[in-house]
Amino acid sequence: MYRSNTPSNTGTEMRRLTEGRNISRGAQALLDHLLRLEKYRTDRRAVEIHLSRLSREHNQEHHRRIAYSMLRSSLQGLQGEIFLCANHDLFFVGLKSDGAAISAAIEKQRHLFKDDPLFTAARADDTPRFVNDYDLNTDYQALLRHVRGIVVEEDRALAEKRRKERTKQDKRQDRSKHPLDLNRLARLEKVLASADISNLIRQQPVCAIAGDMMPKRVLVECFTSIDDLERVLMPGTDMARNRGLFQYLTQILDNRMLAFLKHDHGHRFEHYFSVNLNVASVLSPAFLNFDSNLPVGSRGTVVIELQQPDVFADLKAFAFARDFIKERDYRICLDGVTRESINFVDTKKMGADLVKLHWHNDLPREVGNGAGAEFRDALNRIGAEHVILHRCETEEAVQFGHQMGIPMFQGHHVDALLPVSEKAGTRSALAH
Repeated sequence: MYRSNTPSNTGTEMRRLTEGRNISRGAQALLDHLLRLEKYRTDRRAVEIHLSRLSREHNQEHHRRIAYSMLRSSLQGLQGEIFLCANHDLFFVGLKSDGAAISAAIEKQRHLFKDDPLFTAARADDTPRFVNDYDLNTDYQALLRHVRGIVVEEDRALAEKRRKERTKQDKRQDRSKHPLDLNRLARLEKVLASADISNLIRQQPVCAIAGDMMPKRVLVECFTSIDDLERVLMPGTDMARNRGLFQYLTQILDNRMLAFLKHDHGHRFEHYFSVNLNVASVLSPAFLNFDSNLPVGSRGTVVIELQQPDVFADLKAFAFARDFIKERDYRICLDGVTRESINFVDTKKMGADLVKLHWHNDLPREVGNGAGAEFRDALNRIGAEHVILHRCETEEAVQFGHQMGIPMFQGHHVDALLPVSEKAGTRSALAH
């Protein structure tokens, strides 16, 4: 896969406010911490302080800075950890035996904001609370669901921020970039022939998500970052604008990726991973060289992703490549599938084990406007259990996938939900 990847950074304010050595940033860090405590939760307690529920008058940056500093000071010396969420709410996970000190710290927070309407207004049963208290022995599952919801909200906000930044960046770049031409391609090919591309290679997991369960890593895709390639090797050039030259460039990158994988085995072949290649690259000497150097018995862990437009461009070449890689025990994933093109996918004839369907925000509306029956028929014919919903930026994508019976997902939203333990991964579910 050749992708643009705009890095995501938290704001300057978040960095400044979390300089305290014992505050961890983000709900994902909290979720990972809770998962690590699953077997050690009997004697632990968590408190959630909702600074986000304060009025605007008492929820300015200087208020939050004082609240964070006071909480650090109040809990200093206790066994536990403080977590700061993107909405400025705080969590402390500590020992029940320190209950008196924790309660005292909470009272200091209440006193700090005693004039806020959250405390001065007449309270009713449905009035939002300033503090929620959790006994990890009895409330553990409820807390996990709650924190996962916070992770989802953080991810949704981050995805929207990323979308806006990408739009602004694309507009700036479109005005300043030159299209890839033959001269630039020749220079780039010469550089790539000897360049170390390890810093341009990225990895993104494909995960199975069942209902409200945490994601489970199925495989990891290795791909080349086109954004970083442009920035590092040829700034000011739009690699993808000229589709013909870009297609040739991807074949060059395929060769470099295969060389990288050949010399960077490590523990990669102990788990399922995928690599996106052109059909022509599968038939090239570079792939034969890669294949001949694989560890014994490891081909079954490698998934070759082939783009649907590339496959349909030369069906005879694809059939030859398919027979070769299937005979060698590789798996095939058909990538680049859309709602419109999924009707032309016949996984049995094509020998595809997986299909990667691209998500976009209008997909639920399109399926709901008369295309739903045809789309479901295509999924049923393929087998929804073999489909990966790709480019999932929000929870809406996962919800849509579940409605369609799709179990596997990939994208920034899934990355945010994945526990640290699953990022490293164990033996894949594809093995079963």
